[in-house]
Amino acid sequence: QEVAKAFHLNNTPWDCEALSSLCTVSSQVVAVCPVTCGCNLPIAPLLLTSADFGCPNECFTDPLLWSTIETLPCVEKTPEELRADEYWPRWATQLHRQAVTSFGRYPEQIEFVCNAGNGDCALSMLKMGCGFIDRWNTALRYMTQYDDLDLCLGTIRPGEVLLKPLGPMCPITCGCLNATEEEAKAKRCPGTC
Repeated sequence: QEVAKAFHLNNTPWDCEALSSLCTVSSQVVAVCPVTCGCNLPIAPLLLTSADFGCPNECFTDPLLWSTIETLPCVEKTPEELRADEYWPRWATQLHRQAVTSFGRYPEQIEFVCNAGNGDCALSMLKMGCGFIDRWNTALRYMTQYDDLDLCLGTIRPGEVLLKPLGPMCPITCGCLNATEEEAKAKRCPGTC
């Protein structure tokens, strides 16, 4: 009810489907509607999937998550195909928002990480497709000296998985073809790789 009130939906009957368009902008909606928001799916509109953003930890052990991963194709789309993809542009916008939140006091860092888009991470991600992963990882590791920052793993802050791992969308770039079983699980590599 609090979420409905916050979004002025208290005068009409609602369910999670009615709130689904708000999943990428409200952790409150995600917390109330984690399945509708796709917390338990490897590819869904929501990229920011940690508990910080409303996804309960139970979603990461959901059998649907793992059975879906097993059936995903081990194929990587071109940047053009990703720009036309249902989810990649949404993920790009969310990643840019998170970059601004994380590095907002240091705009030169955002520009360094996202130089293909003149400091706009969404534009860089859209322009480069899966190639953006290597750019982001290399730049963040250089700036922070942390080796465990990897979009393929969903880690953009040391020791924290904040994002959906990008292995399902970018299995070739993420090294899924040669990943150990442990790496493949952490990156959520398609089972067909």
